[in-house]
Order: sequence, then C-alpha cells, then structure tokens
Amino acid sequence: MHGSFPVSLHSTLYRRCFEDSNLHRSIIMFILVHTGCGFHHEHTIKKLKKVCASACSKGMHCLQQGQDGLRAATAACAILEASELTNTGRGSNLNEKGFVECDASAILSRTPKGYGRVRKTADTGPEDDSMEHMLFGSVGAVRGVAHPSRVAAAVATMAAAEEDSAGRILPLLLVGEGARDVAVKAGCSIVRNRELVTDASQARFERHKQLVDNATLIPQSNPTSSHTPRPGSKRQAPGSTATAEACGDEAKRRRAAGDIPTDSATGPDGDTRLDTVGVVCIDAAGRGAAVVSSGGVSMKKAFRVGQAALLGSGCGADVSDDDMVTVAVATTGVGEDIMRTRLAATCVHTLLTTEHFPDAVDTICKDGFLDSKALGPRSRKQAGFIAIRLTRLPMEKHSRTLGIHQSNTASTASPPSAGTTRVRHETSSPVQPFATPTTGKAMRSSKYEFVVAHSTSSMCVGYLGAGDISPTTIDAMSTAAPGTHMCIHMGQSTTPAG
Repeated sequence: MHGSFPVSLHSTLYRRCFEDSNLHRSIIMFILVHTGCGFHHEHTIKKLKKVCASACSKGMHCLQQGQDGLRAATAACAILEASELTNTGRGSNLNEKGFVECDASAILSRTPKGYGRVRKTADTGPEDDSMEHMLFGSVGAVRGVAHPSRVAAAVATMAAAEEDSAGRILPLLLVGEGARDVAVKAGCSIVRNRELVTDASQARFERHKQLVDNATLIPQSNPTSSHTPRPGSKRQAPGSTATAEACGDEAKRRRAAGDIPTDSATGPDGDTRLDTVGVVCIDAAGRGAAVVSSGGVSMKKAFRVGQAALLGSGCGADVSDDDMVTVAVATTGVGEDIMRTRLAATCVHTLLTTEHFPDAVDTICKDGFLDSKALGPRSRKQAGFIAIRLTRLPMEKHSRTLGIHQSNTASTASPPSAGTTRVRHETSSPVQPFATPTTGKAMRSSKYEFVVAHSTSSMCVGYLGAGDISPTTIDAMSTAAPGTHMCIHMGQSTTPAG
C-alpha cells in the first residue's frame, strides 16, 4: 500500500579539522564516486571497489594539479566508464536493435564569492579563476563513444559562450548524430559498435531478446469492444479485465522469477546494475561539479534518453544566494522514475535550504522519492544518489591539528511503524590525527557533508579528501526489500573553534 515508507539510516560520520588558508584551499577538495546501485556479488564488489579507488585517485590528482571540478570529475568518470563491470561505455546494455547508446551529463556550479585565485599548472589550460554562472552539457543516445562523459563535458565547455558567432543560442543537450559530431570535434575517438560490446553484454542481449519476443502480450481493456461473450459463456471477451489481470499476474510471476528483463542489467553471475555511474566533487575554488554516465536499461527502445542526460534528473550543482553553501549531486537507478521526481533538483534545493543535513537527507529520500505522488502506488521504487555539501562557517580561530573521528549509525533491530525513521547513534572512536602548520590567526572555517543513499540491495562508492592518504571504498548494503527503504550513509566534516 502506498504511503510513508520507513527509511533505514546507516550512517558513517567523517570529521575533519582544517583552516581557511592556503592549506585550507586544498583540503576542502573532496571527491565521491559510485558505480551504480543494484545487487552485486562479493567478488564483483571487490572489483568495483578497486575501480572506485582508481577513479577517486585520478580525480583528486586533477584537483591537486589545479584543474577545475568539471575536468576532475570527467577524468574520474572516464575510469568508471572504462570498466566492463559498469553499465556505461564498453560493456553497456544493448538497446532492442543491439546497439550501445549512452547518455551522460556534466555540470559545474558558479564560483562562490570570496574565493581567491586558483593555482594553475602548465597542463590546465588558460587561466579561468571564477565563473559567474554554471556550466552544463549533456548527450543522449550517442553511439560509438567509449567515454560519453567527455562528450558531455565538451558540450558544457562549448555552451559556456552561450551564443555562437552568428548569434545562435548554443545547445546544452545533443543527441544521436549531433552528439557524435561534437565528440569528433572534441577529439574523442569514434569506434564501431562491436568494439563496445563485450561477451557478457552480448549474451545478456540475446537472453533478454528471446524472453521479450516470447513474453505474453497483455491485452488492454477496451470498453468499446464489440466482442461481447454470449450469456452463460465462460470464455472472456478479448481485452476483458479478467483476461488482462490473468496475463498481468503471469507477467509479474515471470518477472519475479527473473524470466523477463526489468529495468536492470543482469550479469552472468546474477548481478543487477541500475543505470548510471557518477562523480561529485568540490574543487579548490569552492565550486561543485557532477558528472554522470549511463548505458541505459536493457532492451530499451532505440534512441531512448534516460535521466543521465537531463539537468535536474541526472545531476545538479549550485551555490546558495549568500555564497556560503555549495552542493553537487549525481543520481542513479530507474531513469523514468528519477525523471518523474526530478530527484537531482530536489536534492540540490533541499540541501541548499535545509540547515540540518540528516533532516535534509530524510526529506529527499521520503518526500522527494519514496513517497512522491509523481510515482503512484507502485511498490518497487529503485534509485540512488550521491551528494556533497560544502558550507563556509563564520570567522573563528581553531585548533593546530587536523583530526579524524568516525562513528557508526545503524538501523534498529526491530521494525518501525510506517513513516518512522530507524536510527541508533553510537559513540565516536578516534582515529590517528595528523598535524598541519597553523598561523594562529582568525580564519574562516568550512565543513563538507556527504551522503550516499539508495533503495536497492547495494551500491559501491568511494571517496577521497585532499588530506587523505588513500581512498575509502564501501559497499552500502541494505537488507530491506528493494524499493521500500532507503539505505543511507552520511559523512560530515567539522571544524572546532580554537
């Protein structure tokens, strides 16, 4: 029954102290990546964690070299796209015609006021300290491209001028051949379809195609049908409600048994992956960036475009009006449900306007998705998102060392009543702190908060801060029935006053 769905809150708090000096400018940099939500076996999870770690390291290296968040997030996403374990680029789901068609989008928020010049290096191109408006670009149903995120970033860069030399408005979204043309101009290699198809994706396509071809067609009820059964006849008229219900029950049974492909990409070991991979980050200028990339659902209609190509559905990034808060979001899951709820836009707006981070996350998960009236009474609502928020705090003195503390929040053992949130807080345990120079002056401190949330069985993520030795990777597991709860992992950085 549709109503308020409980939210399972599994949280990991991550606290870091830092200063708003030259050191602080580098320490605020943070990157968070994911490889899609769904269900994954243990051996697949281990491989996905390595992919996440590599993507985090690549993105952070770009940030530390002075590159902006758009370039860093795109570089990290290219690592995710290169893996055959993810549903984008090589190894993606095939459409009903047997082609790989990918969607992707890239966004970079404007620069918050008060941030100085960003250090540039020789390989980062022309000086571009700040932007007064956001950059966004996306591609849909593009064929023959192994790294669709790079094409989306190229569209965003191209659209930055807003108008061409003839005064025409430059597009933010290109599909099909238009996207391929931009890929060629941007130096992205165009490959044949067979080079993007793996043995696993081909086998999955053939299995799903056969099942779809053999699937029972469910007749639609037709109140004006002239086929009326004779009085006393046990045969139902074609298109009758009883016939439709019987066929519908059979289709549901076969889908539950795995005989008919749903919105997931099922691997040879039973793994299911729901659409988009994504990256969010904060760069040294305090800008938020997000990049998403997807191969779409299995056996999709040719030239179908999913949420990964749409601003406000696949990704989002913005800065508050007072320039004190920066937010970046990337979504994953069943694209049509995410488009109906505009999940990324909901995340951005809620995180910018709600001060208490856990309350904001709870509102997003329950009101913004699970209980959204845009989705109707369906029982399986599968989606996920990653988000990061950077907040600039009032000027104050603070400590001479940088410390890390961790605490874990787990759901209670007993099931809650409908509409309640299951939370249990545990005590924090210190982790080895590390020292940093300090001037002892009054500085403006900052904090970042991040979240990983999904309503599926698992979601593999990785994150890395500029002061971390190595990336942290986790598999956000949920024991709840898919589509009924949100599994949430949250992180928070704090700066104590000195």
